[in-house]
Amino acid sequence: MCKTINVPKDKCPLDLLAEMGDRIKDSALFFDYNIVNQLKDSADNFDESGKNILIFFEATETSPETVVTLTKVRTPYYEIICIKAPDISFTTKVEEPKEYLFFKKDVC
Repeated sequence: MCKTINVPKDKCPLDLLAEMGDRIKDSALFFDYNIVNQLKDSADNFDESGKNILIFFEATETSPETVVTLTKVRTPYYEIICIKAPDISFTTKVEEPKEYLFFKKDVC
């Protein structure tokens, strides 16, 4: 099953993933380019030197350390390959996802 999820303008997409709990654990996750650009802009560091994009967030008083690994697919979306964060149930890409979730964010 495929589903598109609109991320509110004032919401961090990683916070939304944390709130979704175990629902996303066995799903295929995709972020649109607006979300990826937002994450890169707010990250402590990111690396686009290889085939994948790694986005790093250092731990703060309100958020744990988080590392997101994405890869570009043939659409305006990036597939999430891995997320290392204690508050997000999705860890790595699964071979047979139960659902495909496409997260998008309007910038206007």
